[in-house]
Amino acid sequence: MLQQTLLTDSDCEQIRDAVLRTLERVGMMIQNAQLREALERAGARVDHAAERAWFPPALVTGVLEALRAAHPAPAEAPRRVAPGLPTLGVQVAQFYLDWAKRERRPGNRQDFLTMIRLGDVIAAGDVGHALLMTDVPPLLEPLEAVALLCEHARRPGYTYPHHVEQFEYLAEIGEIWEGRRDRFLIGGVFLTSPLRLCRRAADFLAWRVSRGMECGLGTMACVGASVPVTLAGAITVTAAEVIGTWVAMKALRPETPVGVGLACGSVDMRSGNASYCSPEAMLLNFGTREFLQRVSGVTAGISGADDYCDAKFPGLAAAMEKALKAMTIAAYTGIQPGVGEGMLESGKTLSPEQLLIEREVTEHVRRLAQPLSVSPETLALEAIEEVGFGAQTTYLNCEHTLRHFREALWHPRLLDRTVWHEFAAEAQGETKLVERAHQQFQELLAAYQPPQPDPEKLKAIRAVIDQAKRNLQAVP
Repeated sequence: MLQQTLLTDSDCEQIRDAVLRTLERVGMMIQNAQLREALERAGARVDHAAERAWFPPALVTGVLEALRAAHPAPAEAPRRVAPGLPTLGVQVAQFYLDWAKRERRPGNRQDFLTMIRLGDVIAAGDVGHALLMTDVPPLLEPLEAVALLCEHARRPGYTYPHHVEQFEYLAEIGEIWEGRRDRFLIGGVFLTSPLRLCRRAADFLAWRVSRGMECGLGTMACVGASVPVTLAGAITVTAAEVIGTWVAMKALRPETPVGVGLACGSVDMRSGNASYCSPEAMLLNFGTREFLQRVSGVTAGISGADDYCDAKFPGLAAAMEKALKAMTIAAYTGIQPGVGEGMLESGKTLSPEQLLIEREVTEHVRRLAQPLSVSPETLALEAIEEVGFGAQTTYLNCEHTLRHFREALWHPRLLDRTVWHEFAAEAQGETKLVERAHQQFQELLAAYQPPQPDPEKLKAIRAVIDQAKRNLQAVP
């Protein structure tokens, strides 16, 4: 499969030299003593008082060479497969868009319960932590989210813990629910660009790596704000902070697997807002991904690939913005992401109506990936002979059409395929689309049937959360 590339061999060599120089001369701020001590033992220069580490080129190149040996280039590009239908995963939006009330508000417990019920009806898989509950204390919020998922979803998915203090409680809940301490212990950390692994993220990473667990790593470097405004400079800083963190992870535990999710943005100099689907943001993602793959063999993911758009209001404009982004990602990586999961304004707001619109758009994409079926029945020779030149009849009148139109044609529920009515009506097209999606949302909620989880397990989970409430009160 042909994929777009950005970097020549000379480009990669220059960026590689710039990354080595940056890590040697600037280094990284790493606010965890365990990681700094591991780096010091590995040969890095460390200032513990300043929480800073400088990386000798030989240390960095040694790790990159070992990674390349462990990640040989694939024999062929991956085949493009149809994306799954959008569901309620770990979106963790901060705001909820209530279409019925025409209100955007901070997410709360009741809104999250609504989204769990929607996810349980539409999803064939897990239902996850889609919305933050701002009416729950932050240290308790992921624990409460897991408890609600266990109680109200047939297949409870994952939460997104942010603090190391939450881990032991999530492990206890996993043991209660499924006999596995790692059942809900997922998650990762995002670097604080430029070149900083903050205390919360560093503690999070050190806890997992030191216990032999994988830890996802991400960066949301912002062109012109947290990394240089030029693409080559932005790639240099973004790649340096990723590689420096990989070196720290390997220093702490050499067998630790590494990876990274890139969710880079760019600053809009007029508003000060960050965009995660601008050309500059996407090129930083693609350039950093290509560079890391060439120097280490590790294939970076594009985090928030299909869902971080600039659109603030639900409708086709948001869906098409995401579809354009998804197609661009497919062109540069050979991997076809989905077309969103209901989020607006760069992941801040969750709209159930937008989720349903994006499910319909994704159905369109999935239809394009279906294999062609050729058989005596699908060749339709009898129908072809019956219709001939279309003088006496059409295929609309054929028995063959009656037998096959339901599976042969895509029938959207939300998109409008009617003819022009009049200007005022057509001008309300987006609003009417969201109204149809809202009606579908209400129908799906009405179809929700609560599961019947073991009440003793729910009681035990609540006991763990009660203990957490007592213990985490003093945690800053």
